[in-house]
Amino acid sequence: MRPSCSTPSGPQPPRNRFRNRNYFATAAACAALWQFLGYWHIPPAYHTMLYAVLGVALLAVSRAMGLEQVAVYRPTGDEGRATRGKGLVPLQAGNAVLTIALLTAFLQGLSRIAMHSYDWRSVIALLLTTLANLAAIGLAPSGSWRRWYTTSTTAMAGLTFLTISLQSRLTAWQKLEIFCTVAGLLLIAVSYLGRFREEEGRENEMITWGLFLGSALATLPLVIAVVYWHFFTPTGISLLDELALITITIAMLVTGFGWQIRSTTFFGGAAFGLYLLMLLVDLGRQQNWAVGVYLAIAGGVVFLLGIVLSMYRERLLTLPDQIAKREGVFKILEWR
Repeated sequence: MRPSCSTPSGPQPPRNRFRNRNYFATAAACAALWQFLGYWHIPPAYHTMLYAVLGVALLAVSRAMGLEQVAVYRPTGDEGRATRGKGLVPLQAGNAVLTIALLTAFLQGLSRIAMHSYDWRSVIALLLTTLANLAAIGLAPSGSWRRWYTTSTTAMAGLTFLTISLQSRLTAWQKLEIFCTVAGLLLIAVSYLGRFREEEGRENEMITWGLFLGSALATLPLVIAVVYWHFFTPTGISLLDELALITITIAMLVTGFGWQIRSTTFFGGAAFGLYLLMLLVDLGRQQNWAVGVYLAIAGGVVFLLGIVLSMYRERLLTLPDQIAKREGVFKILEWR
């Protein structure tokens, strides 16, 4: 016999009144914040961002108070999952505040684009709101709310990129390069996080594909841009592109080799090796002291990092086992 989902008979006025008071207190806090924003003459572009931060703070309070996923059975007999715990009330309040802030920010962003009234202040507000939404993905329990925050983060990121593109004076190819590189780095970061949360012996193909696609997006546009500047332009160099290529490829090569990730090791090593070969070929035509100094500094940092890692080798060897067993600070990997 499956357990029933029936609730105890009779009303529970004290608990309901307590929850209602918390909801009314949240609404009063939002109204008070709105009054203070007007009193302190905070620009309207930042209002939705501050409400998004308030919603994320409520989600963090709910996780600190305690939440758990329990199995429940619907009247049809199907099994489902429900969120319970002391943090349920701030969780619901935070979801409500953050959802309203996100919808408002998205609609305001669209209206500014339609009326050509966007500026860098609105871009910063959209960017910070997107980051708050990204933090909510990790704080929200698994299920529909996490899927909602993932979808809304993608939409907000697209709107932010569109606003930045309209505001900036970069060419279309430069905007595409920035978008691909940032998207690739985000894919690598998310895939690394998913890699550490995998159960031993069970590989997720989506993580493997995310690492491959992210590595390609993070390196190939920069390599193409550096080759173009070196051999097809009179100036012969784009210092920002070259410094970004060196930093990203070294980081990918070190992390990929250390964590035994094939995609980041291959793309990072191949792109960095191709860049060094290009410098040797182009050395007779022009000298780039800034890149040479940066390469020397980066090489010294990697060398010192290798010395430090060798000193703490025994302790570092225990990290994979701690991550697999979710011990110590890695207990956070069990969060949903």
